[in-house]
Amino acid sequence: MVLDHIIPVSAGGETVAENLCLSCVSCNSFKLNFQTGFDTESQRETRLFHPRSDSWHEHFSWSDDSSEIVGVSAIGRATVNRLKMNQPIMLIARREWKKTGSHPPPGVDFGSKSME
Repeated sequence: MVLDHIIPVSAGGETVAENLCLSCVSCNSFKLNFQTGFDTESQRETRLFHPRSDSWHEHFSWSDDSSEIVGVSAIGRATVNRLKMNQPIMLIARREWKKTGSHPPPGVDFGSKSME
């Protein structure tokens, strides 16, 4: 995990707690300084998920086998696309983690305000 600026420094984001979150290295490497992604359903650029103010369950769900993150809103779909959250290596990792009982995390609302 790495620290990510939710609003990139290049876009005026500050290095303060409210603008930082933990991100996996892979997602962070695809986010770069982007703040939007393409939603294939609406065919529009859409803002990315904000981990400090958006609720994970309003924008994402798990596939039936819990290996894929599914965008259930324009924000979710744009974020899944921009961050390439379902790369083959991640699908393999999630399937292996599920075998050990460590995935998906039970009862965790990733990014909800209650996590602060």
